[in-house]
Amino acid sequence: MSNNNRELSQFANRITVDDATKVVSVASSLTLTGSSGIKFDGTAGARDNVRLGEFAGQSNTSGGNNFFAGANAGQLFTTGSHNVAIGASALIGSPGASTGSHNVAIGVQAGRCMTTGYYNNFFGAFAGCRNDTGYSNNFLGVSAGQYNQSGRKNNFLGNRAGQNNISGCYNNFFGPNAGCCNTSGSYNNFFGTQAGRFFTNTNHNTAIGSCALVGVDGQSTGNYNVVFGVCAGQHHTTGAFNFFVGACAGRSNKTGSWNTFFGQTAGCETTGFHNFIVGANAGCAAASGSHNNFFGACAGQRNTSGGNNFFAGANAGQLFTTGSHNVAIGASALTGNAGQSTGSCNIAIGKYAGRCMTTGAYNNFFGAFAGCRNTSGSYNNFFGVSAGQYNQSGKKNNFFGNRAGLHNISGCYNNFFGPNAGCCNTSGSGNNFFGTQAGRYFTTANHNTAIGSCAMRGVNGQATGTHNVVFGEEAGCNMTIAFANLLVGRCAATNLSEGNNNVILGSCAGCCLTTGCHNMVLGGLAGRCMQSGCFNNFLGLYAGYYTQNGSHNTFLGRQAGQGVVSGSYNFIYGDYGASSATSNCVAFCNNCQLVSFNANDASWSFSSDCRDKTNISDLTLGRAFLANLQPKRYEWKESRESDAGNGNCSIGFIAQEVQSVLATENAQYTGVVNDSDAENLKLRKDELIPILVNAVNELSAENDALKARLDAIEARLG
Repeated sequence: MSNNNRELSQFANRITVDDATKVVSVASSLTLTGSSGIKFDGTAGARDNVRLGEFAGQSNTSGGNNFFAGANAGQLFTTGSHNVAIGASALIGSPGASTGSHNVAIGVQAGRCMTTGYYNNFFGAFAGCRNDTGYSNNFLGVSAGQYNQSGRKNNFLGNRAGQNNISGCYNNFFGPNAGCCNTSGSYNNFFGTQAGRFFTNTNHNTAIGSCALVGVDGQSTGNYNVVFGVCAGQHHTTGAFNFFVGACAGRSNKTGSWNTFFGQTAGCETTGFHNFIVGANAGCAAASGSHNNFFGACAGQRNTSGGNNFFAGANAGQLFTTGSHNVAIGASALTGNAGQSTGSCNIAIGKYAGRCMTTGAYNNFFGAFAGCRNTSGSYNNFFGVSAGQYNQSGKKNNFFGNRAGLHNISGCYNNFFGPNAGCCNTSGSGNNFFGTQAGRYFTTANHNTAIGSCAMRGVNGQATGTHNVVFGEEAGCNMTIAFANLLVGRCAATNLSEGNNNVILGSCAGCCLTTGCHNMVLGGLAGRCMQSGCFNNFLGLYAGYYTQNGSHNTFLGRQAGQGVVSGSYNFIYGDYGASSATSNCVAFCNNCQLVSFNANDASWSFSSDCRDKTNISDLTLGRAFLANLQPKRYEWKESRESDAGNGNCSIGFIAQEVQSVLATENAQYTGVVNDSDAENLKLRKDELIPILVNAVNELSAENDALKARLDAIEARLG
């Protein structure tokens, strides 16, 4: 007999067929598995089953279409069907309780404790080992879903993924140790190595990335978190409703809730609530701060407990720690200083705006570099590129315009409006400069007010004057140490440098004044040429126009004292120019009459030039007119309603009596009685002088005639 025939004969001797059960058995001496190594079922009760391995499918009674391969595989299943168990003790089941169907368990002890569960797929040693009634689960990996009992519709992929899940449902765990400690939590999605590892009974979390939302052993119960990125939300515990995107985003957030972090390490150390952080390293040190919004790389990076901040831009609010209610928009806006920035209620909008802020509060900076160097200054408002750029401790300043208050360091209570307004001020306080370059070169001066383009601009490096008030374009433009001046009008005292206590009002009034003091000039071009004169008062258009160094002059009226150049101590009222060197003159001019009183004069001088007169004729009134006037002695009444006198005797005429004489003589033209006010008649006594002269002349002529007659008589008697 050949070797092949001998082997077949030996094989046939080891096979027995049970006609009743239709079971083919192989003798134990064959190298296949034990006494019942391979079984093919085909009875009415349990048919179309394949059992491979010792005790495989041992208790099956009526289940069909099962495939059990491995020692004890499906051992205690009785009626379940369409199950696949491959591996030692895979899908063993429980005595008298295992009836589940449509399960696939591949791996040592995979699905070992299954009873009524169905539509489960377990791949890997110990995968779904403790699953009891859970159904529609997919576990792939060593110990994946190992302790699941009643949990259903879970998908675990990776060694120990969802290992401790017991009753949690609708979870998706992908990656080694992903969701490893979940017990009863549901609707969680953990993707990545150790993602959601220590979360236990939480719900509705999503974590994607290696170590994303790992949690803390025994403490992680937060719900409704969504995390994307390696180590994102890594140390999370009880926080809820968080959204983290980026490597290490919200890494150390434990109890904080309602946070949204986007970017690498964004909100890395945050434990606060209601924060919205976007950008690499943005808010990464925000420990307990809440209600913050950080946008941009490193925005709010060092914030620890500050809340209600809004930082947008690379490095915006980067070094602020405990400050709250701040708004920073722009690259490096409100960056702050390491370990010092605690200011609150600041607004900085623009590149580098408020960059060096430390303890300052209630500041508003708008524009690139606005308030850039401000540290402790508070209650400032800077609007414009580089407005208040170098301010450090100055407070309660308002700067509006590009470079307005640029160099202010410690000055306070200043208001600068306009490009370069108050640009060079460093420590001056209480100043108000309104207009382009207004007060530009003033440095340490205090309590000045300048309104107008280039008003009180000053001289670079020399302007320190105080207590000046200037209104008008280029008014006081070249001021240096002048103080206590009031200048109003375009180019008013534009060259004033050192003078003080001047009042100049009018366009170009006193525009050449340099060192003069205590002058009052009112009127367009009034005192225009004045330089060093003092104690002058010019009122009227062109009044004192050519006066240069004269002092103690008072010129009132249009062109009053216009011609005086060096004269002093003059008083001129009206349109009278006078000569260049006129001094000690008092003059009144009403365009018809000039009355003057010069130096040592004993009386007033009146203009009487024939060149100013016409229709000249001889006056006829004389002695006869005067004979009709009656001088009186009288007292003035206390009032018209009383007849009581004031006790002081006076002499003169009664206006009504004089008026009657004038009417009789038809001489009202003399104007001796001023009746312009019928209730208050007045006398012009000087108008009687020409009549008195006529009377004297008449008496003189009569006297001459009498003397001539007397001489003739004496001659005859001779």
